[in-house]
Amino acid sequence: MPGGENRFGYLQCGEEVFLRFKTKEGKEFLAIRPFRLCLWDTPCQRQFFLENYNFILSYLGERGKSWRFRLFIPQAFLRIELECELQDNGFHFRIFPETLIEERPNLIKVMALDIIPEFFQAQYKQSGYFLLPAYCGAICRFDQKRVGESRAMVYSEQPRWEDFGTMPVCGFKTNGGAWLCILASGQFDARIITRSYWQDKKVVYACGPSFVFRHEPAETVSDELREARYFYFPGNQADYNEMAACYREYLMKTRGLVPISQRMRMKEYQSLKYAATSYH
Repeated sequence: MPGGENRFGYLQCGEEVFLRFKTKEGKEFLAIRPFRLCLWDTPCQRQFFLENYNFILSYLGERGKSWRFRLFIPQAFLRIELECELQDNGFHFRIFPETLIEERPNLIKVMALDIIPEFFQAQYKQSGYFLLPAYCGAICRFDQKRVGESRAMVYSEQPRWEDFGTMPVCGFKTNGGAWLCILASGQFDARIITRSYWQDKKVVYACGPSFVFRHEPAETVSDELREARYFYFPGNQADYNEMAACYREYLMKTRGLVPISQRMRMKEYQSLKYAATSYH
């Protein structure tokens, strides 16, 4: 299976461990499986999650620094193609819904895919935190032994106002570094998942994005590309400030957004002078 090195470490994809990133300092971040699957049991008419499963990963080839794979999950009767592209400061992860094959939709349908679910993972009392896109950003530390799961839509009203999202991002601060995940495509049908659960008598915390394929079982699957971009920040001092600066740079350079400080100088945006110095 392919692998490659960037300025922060070495990234590799495979079947025993789907994705592994080893920093130059020796710290590892990994995801054993590509997805945590949210599925629909057609005969029983109910939703369930598939977490522990075997999968077959076929390497289809390389295009530049992108590695293309065909994934087969026998327990879900599911086939789909995905891609991982090595970047200088992280990697891009893509899912191609137009390649989805549900072999037995009369038994199982795909509702959503939580992507590389173990990649942002911590244990109770571990230093660090998750950065969540609630309002202007919220920090979730690993200091509570509460077991539960939140599946908040990125852009949508929420059952609890505290979960209202404003940005298609999530982050992970840990010993020796930090990560930011930006949903670059498919963000309007996506959730940010945070959960805690018991594993080997320890409380484990996990966070990451989930791409919705169907909101209702009868819906057809949108063929919009799903893409998540992961950025790594090395060092003990890396925190939400680096994440915020990275997201700002992405908005300006990739999305083409112009800061208020520049727009307020233009005649057609004179009203922004007030907005630039106001509280909200």
